[in-house]
Amino acid sequence: MTVGSAGTPITGQVGDATTTDAGIRTSNTTGNTLVTVAATADLSKDGNANFGIISTNSGATGSIVINNGAAIGSAAVNGGVNSAGIFASESGLNTAGITVTNSGAIFVDNVNASGVAASTYGIYAVNAGTGTVNVVNTGVIDPPGYGIYASSGGNSNVTNSANVTGALVGIHDDTNGNATFTASILNQGGATVTGLAGNGIEALGTGGGNVSVNNVLGGAVSGGTNGIATSVIGGTGTSAIATGAATITGKGGDGINAQSTGSGLITVQTGSGAVSGTGNGILAASTGGSSIGIITGGTTTGGSLTGITATTSGGNGGISVTTNGATTGATNGIVTRVTGGSGNTSVTANANVTGTSGRGIDSQTTGTGNVTVSSTGAAITANTDGIRAVGDHGHGHGHQHEQDRPGDQRQSADQRQLRDGDDRGLDANR
Repeated sequence: MTVGSAGTPITGQVGDATTTDAGIRTSNTTGNTLVTVAATADLSKDGNANFGIISTNSGATGSIVINNGAAIGSAAVNGGVNSAGIFASESGLNTAGITVTNSGAIFVDNVNASGVAASTYGIYAVNAGTGTVNVVNTGVIDPPGYGIYASSGGNSNVTNSANVTGALVGIHDDTNGNATFTASILNQGGATVTGLAGNGIEALGTGGGNVSVNNVLGGAVSGGTNGIATSVIGGTGTSAIATGAATITGKGGDGINAQSTGSGLITVQTGSGAVSGTGNGILAASTGGSSIGIITGGTTTGGSLTGITATTSGGNGGISVTTNGATTGATNGIVTRVTGGSGNTSVTANANVTGTSGRGIDSQTTGTGNVTVSSTGAAITANTDGIRAVGDHGHGHGHQHEQDRPGDQRQSADQRQLRDGDDRGLDANR
C-alpha cells in the first residue's frame, strides 16, 4: 500500500476544519505500507482531526514506513490534532518493523487519548512483535502527553534533533525483549527535551533488554520528575547514560535515575553540564547484582538528598564512582552501598564534595569486597564525617592528599586499614 512516494509525494492541502478522523489513514494486514508527505503539503488545518497521519497493520508481516515533511496541526488555540500527529501501530507479532521520519512541526491538543499508554502523542510508533522500530525526528513537537513514544519487542531506536516537549514525558523508548535487544535514544543537535510532569527522557527494558540514552550533543533535558530515567527489569540487559555540556534537571525527583532489577552493567557518564535533582543529583541502583560505574564531568547536586547515590545488592556487582566536578548533597555528598557479594567499591573525588547535613563520602559494604576512597586536591566538607569507609571484613581504606585544619571537617587519612567488624570507618570527628 502506497500513499505518496519519494518520486511523487503528497503535496498541497490534506484535510481541513471538517476533518474529524485523520488527514491520512492507512490500514493493512499483510503487505508493506509507505506514506510519503512532502514539506509542501499542509496538514496544519486538521485541528479537529484525531490524527494527522495514522497507519496500522494487524498482521505478522509487512512494514510501515512514514516520511513526513509537513506541519501537522498548528499553534493556534485548539489548532492541534486531538490524539497523535503521527501514529504507526503493528498489533500482530510483526517482524518487519516501523520507520517514521519526520521533519514537520507537530501540534497536539491532548483531547482524545489513544495508544498503549492511553495518552496523546506527537509521534507514536509501536510494534507488538520483534520488528525494529526507528524514529528519526527533526521537527519541533508541541506538548502532547508524550512528545515521542517508541516501543518494540525487538530493537527500538529514537534519534531526535529538534525541541520536544511532552505534558507527561518528552521522549519515551522501550523494548520488552530480552538482552538481545536494545531501546536506544540519541538526542543531538542541541535539541531540548522536556517532560512537564514526568521524565524528560526515559528508556525502559521491561523484558531485560538493554537501554541507552545519549545526550552528549543534545540540549537541556528536564523533567517534572526525573531529568533522565532508565529502567531494566530482570535479565542481563545493560543501562548506559551519557550526557554532555547541557544541563540535566529533575524538578521533582533525580537529575539522573538509573535502576535495574537484573544483573547488567549500569554506567552513567556526564559531561561539563550541571546535573541536578530535587532529590538526588544521580541515583544508580540495582537489586540484581549489577556493577555500577559513574563518572562525572560537571557539578552534581541533590537538592534534598545526596549528590550521588550508588547501590547494588543481590549479586557480586561492584561500584566505581569518579567525580571530576563538584558534588553536593543536602544530606550526604556521595553514598555507595554494596550489600553482600564480592564486589569492590572505589570512590575517587577529583573535585570538591559536600555533605551539607551528613557525610561527605559514605562508602560501605556488607560483602567481602574492598572499599577504597581517595581524593586528590579536593575539599571534602561535611557536617559529621568527612569520609566514612566501612568494610565488613576489614577491607576498607581511604586516602586524601590534603591536610586537616583546625575546625575543618574535611577528612585526612593515611591508608588506615579497617579492622574486621570495625564500623568507625574514616571518621573526621574521631
